[in-house]
Amino acid sequence: MSPAAPPLTDVSALAATVLSGQAPTPARLAAARGALPVTRPERLLLCVKLREDADASVQKTAEERLVGEALADFASALEADEPLAQPVLDYFAQCGGLEADVLERLATVPEISDLALEHLASCSHPAVLERIVINQTRLLSDAQIVHRLDANTNLSSNARRLLMQFKQDFWERESRNVVLTRPEEEQAAEAEASILEEPIPATEEGAAPELTPEETADKVFQAAQVRIMQMTVPEKIQLCVKANKEERAILIRDSNKLVAGTVLKSPKINDQEIETIANMRNVSEDVLRQIAINKNWTRSYSIAHSLVRNPKTPVGLTLGFLNRLNKRDIKNLAGDKNISDALRKMAKRVIDQRSQKMKTFKRKH
Repeated sequence: MSPAAPPLTDVSALAATVLSGQAPTPARLAAARGALPVTRPERLLLCVKLREDADASVQKTAEERLVGEALADFASALEADEPLAQPVLDYFAQCGGLEADVLERLATVPEISDLALEHLASCSHPAVLERIVINQTRLLSDAQIVHRLDANTNLSSNARRLLMQFKQDFWERESRNVVLTRPEEEQAAEAEASILEEPIPATEEGAAPELTPEETADKVFQAAQVRIMQMTVPEKIQLCVKANKEERAILIRDSNKLVAGTVLKSPKINDQEIETIANMRNVSEDVLRQIAINKNWTRSYSIAHSLVRNPKTPVGLTLGFLNRLNKRDIKNLAGDKNISDALRKMAKRVIDQRSQKMKTFKRKH
């Protein structure tokens, strides 16, 4: 389920005083007008909460701002990736008046509640609906979202195809009321105890992910793999959200693309793990593609370099990173027979271009 709204300790003292109801009426009126010196996310939260104020004038002021300038405030906050409280997200998901592009961004915010997503699943914007359809982790958490999408005549043919595939993959193969919980500690202990006696089982979709020598020697790592291999696809997807580093290292190599892709959405994953994944030869091309198109990750030189060196990264994506690499790394790529011919040739071309520029520079100076 979606996380709860931030507690009062997550806001400034001034905002907390207004939210607690202890602020005098003039201060609450100022908050309802958006006139208090607080952050934009706090202004929005105050407005949403003050709709329920005991004073009718405060209520009216807050409601007037929410259907006016607060709409632009909310859109700007979303675009800037500012942390918005769940009550704010839920209110604007249902208030109307927002442009389709704003609703698209809203539909992808992890903190939005299932109830708000249910509302958005009934909207008239095909692009918004498609955003909801591709977030299959949320579809698994609330069947009502699926029902509303299915009944929505504004759903595009492509989104409907994805929705039908989702229903076939999960609803027809798994129980619709499976409780997706982590295995108990004693189950993990039993798995670890049996690791020396039994081979790691294969999944229905193929063999268990190949482990490195270090991972093979780690009994805890092996026990985690046994546990994960016995999970259904929906259970693995749920685990992706709360998995630890070792579990993510196993799940990222799962043969199911949805499972592997969900690992990259984990709020716990960091740049060091992304670099490790970018170096892996036993992850799917789709995983490497998702990393390569994420500008936040590829700002890192080491991640960009790892993607270029990985022969499984789509060549069309790696070419764009070549000009960022230093002279030594470019030379190594030019002689690396493990990467594609096209990438090696481009690396040599970059070397030649840099050499030519250097000669031109020297002649001028």
